[in-house]
Amino acid sequence: MGINDCDHLPPLIFYLSLHFLWVWEG
Repeated sequence: MGINDCDHLPPLIFYLSLHFLWVWEG
């Protein structure tokens, strides 16, 4: 728990960011 988790975080944040922006724009 820690460094390994960070490796899987980027993709999730990227997807969430795109979804958030899409909802905000729409």
